[in-house]
Order: sequence, then C-alpha cells, then structure tokens
Amino acid sequence: MYKKTVQQKLNEMTDKLNELAEEFEENRSRVETVARESIADTVFLVLKAYKIDIDIEEAIRNRDW
Repeated sequence: MYKKTVQQKLNEMTDKLNELAEEFEENRSRVETVARESIADTVFLVLKAYKIDIDIEEAIRNRDW
C-alpha cells in the first residue's frame, strides 16, 4: 500500500520537474546533466534510507529530462 502512495508522490514530483524543465527550455536554458543526476541520486538515497523497495528507474519513470 505505501509503495503505491510513495510512487504517486514521486510521479507528482517528476511531473513538476518536467514542467520546470519546460520552463527552462522556454527561456533558452535546460536542466543540466549534473542536476538531473543529482535529483536521481537524491531520490535513490531517500528510497534507500527509508527502505522503500522501488527501483530508481521506476521511481522517476515519468521524467522527460
């Protein structure tokens, strides 16, 4: 049950980041590779710290960045 709720929140977070990436593009910029990797690493570490068994690729599956 909690995995579904956590995944829903991760989807919401990823959707917001996608919107932010679009805003960057509209202003002739982009979310840099280091930032994208940092976001993924942080999500991974949070999942690991709280022992939530969701694969990182599944966790941020909605990403466009």
